[in-house]
Amino acid sequence: MEHELKVLKAETFEILKNSSFCPSELYDMKLNDVSRQAIVAYANIHKDKTCYLGKVNRYSEDKGKPGLVPYVGQRVFNFEYYFMIPCYDAKLINLIMDRDESEYTGTKEDFVMVDTIMDRIQELNGINLFWV
Repeated sequence: MEHELKVLKAETFEILKNSSFCPSELYDMKLNDVSRQAIVAYANIHKDKTCYLGKVNRYSEDKGKPGLVPYVGQRVFNFEYYFMIPCYDAKLINLIMDRDESEYTGTKEDFVMVDTIMDRIQELNGINLFWV
């Protein structure tokens, strides 16, 4: 399973590399399937065959919803989640919710919060998901 995840990561980066200068209508739609396959492979290599899915940017429709959702085989829609981590992490939830609830004061300050969130995802050996 870990080998499958490495292959899917490589395929993701190859698709992104080849699509980087294309108009959006020419993006390789296979990227969405590869992201879903990566979620399954990632869950399968972790405890209880699960992982947690989340997003950094929360919108009004996300109010009242959990910051992390366990993946247990449910259907995942394009753009529904932007990262996956191996376990629930209260620190990451707090970082995401603090950003969501804080007043927007500009890109410089927001970048610091997003960078801190992304660092935490990396500390947890999380993986970003890509969609087109």
